[in-house]
Amino acid sequence: MLESKIKSKCRDQLEKWGWLVVHIIQTNKNGWPDTQIYRKGIMYHIEFKQPGKEPEELQSYRHRKLQEQGFKTLVVTSLKDIEVLK
Repeated sequence: MLESKIKSKCRDQLEKWGWLVVHIIQTNKNGWPDTQIYRKGIMYHIEFKQPGKEPEELQSYRHRKLQEQGFKTLVVTSLKDIEVLK
């Protein structure tokens, strides 16, 4: 499945669960996660990938740096990857 289809299906499901979903189009940081979600004082950074694909090295670096600052990050390849956010 294309990354754009995964992102669209997940966005719709997350919004049904009450998450505010923001897709980041451009930042001053290459490798930044492409989506942020917010609900009840909680924020996640999400990187969408096609099944079988892994984040690039720079993306993984950005995820680690965000996690070191206490932020939650997810790599999502299917709807089942977001079940933890219900």
